[in-house]
Amino acid sequence: MAPARTGLRAALAALTLALLGCRGADPGRDLVLVRRAVEHEPGAPPRFVLVARSEVVAAPGEVVMWLPLPASDEFQSVSSLAVEVGPRGALALEEAGGDRVLRVGCGEAATVNVRAVIDRLDPGARALPPALDDLAPGLEPTAWAAAASARGVEARVVHGLELTSDGQTLERRWPEVLIDGAWSPVDAGRIQLPPRRVRLAARPPRATADGQPAELRTAYALEER
Repeated sequence: MAPARTGLRAALAALTLALLGCRGADPGRDLVLVRRAVEHEPGAPPRFVLVARSEVVAAPGEVVMWLPLPASDEFQSVSSLAVEVGPRGALALEEAGGDRVLRVGCGEAATVNVRAVIDRLDPGARALPPALDDLAPGLEPTAWAAAASARGVEARVVHGLELTSDGQTLERRWPEVLIDGAWSPVDAGRIQLPPRRVRLAARPPRATADGQPAELRTAYALEER
């Protein structure tokens, strides 16, 4: 069994996520490891383990889910990723605008478990473009992004997670601005991401059943390591 697992890791080492068929619910077969996490050094920026569980509620017919996956950027590094899917179907990775989204298509309602190891990075806070100097930092994220766009700076709202000091995982939304071809998070009037947050994607999870919107429940948990 060990040589087979070693071969799987080697084959996937250079990939983010391969196009695979969903298999049965045997975790030993369904777990896809993508790049092994290195040891976390004392004094390094925080490391988080993210666990997400998504399932479509009472949706007969052909089910498709779009699930955001964390991606590496200058503020975080995703060092390993595991995906477990129950019913038969197909997986595909869609990437655009710095986002990674897992597309899961199954002939029936499915449950998808995702586990990722995320190291926070600290590139330091930077000033916003001068055109945004007079933009109030306390605006709701969507309103802030709209105001920034009106000033000629492309902006959008993304979502992610925050681990609170008492161990709760909260879903958060914040604006990003496009500077020199890269999307950067905005917090408190600066380009920065609070240290206990991780970024997911610009779009939240969604699902359809036979082409119609379906109720999708996604539960997230962050643990600091």
